[in-house]
Amino acid sequence: MQIKQNIFRFLFINILLCVSFTSTGQADSTKRVGGLSFGIDLSRFLVSIWEPVNLNMEFQVSMEAGTNFSLIAEGGWLTSNISEETYDYELKGSYYRLGGLFNVLKREPNELSAINIGLLYGFSPYWHKADHIQIKDNYWGEGSGSLPINNLFSHWIELNAGIRVEIFKNWLIGWKIRTKIRLSRNEDPIMTPYLTPGFGKGDKNFSLGMSYYLVYRIPYKKRK
Repeated sequence: MQIKQNIFRFLFINILLCVSFTSTGQADSTKRVGGLSFGIDLSRFLVSIWEPVNLNMEFQVSMEAGTNFSLIAEGGWLTSNISEETYDYELKGSYYRLGGLFNVLKREPNELSAINIGLLYGFSPYWHKADHIQIKDNYWGEGSGSLPINNLFSHWIELNAGIRVEIFKNWLIGWKIRTKIRLSRNEDPIMTPYLTPGFGKGDKNFSLGMSYYLVYRIPYKKRK
């Protein structure tokens, strides 16, 4: 819990820094330059601090489709292994999000800093299994077994809000808070998945998350 609090404090400090950079930014052209952006979510490297995640990587691609609107696609993968005295659990899967971002910050033509709100659709195909399950019961006695691989999927809708700022020419950092609402999923009648890749806890229909990302933007055209 203390780790999460420290991370949120870090994000709050970054909000103040981003707002400061945004308020002092100057535009150097009267034309708006469109761009294609590629980013990586740096916060995924920290997930293993509070969740039993072995690997989690996430990337994003966005394209400006208007002065204050962008189309965005995000994708990643996750692996998790949990070894306890009475079982070994494994989960692997990928996830994808598609949607749009709207910038609510009034900007000069070539200013890249933004305050975005977004709406995305998320989907994750994944699987899980459990081995070396040890059962101890005072009445039935002891036993062992395993649960085979079960392929699962989940759909959700996501609302997010965040801020980004240009730190070097065409290089940006930013963060966003994600609110996720599950739409549907197929159920495992025997074992609830521990996690849903890209969403959160496997037994929840509502989840909060955050991302802290680094983005490189490639300008591709000019428009008035």
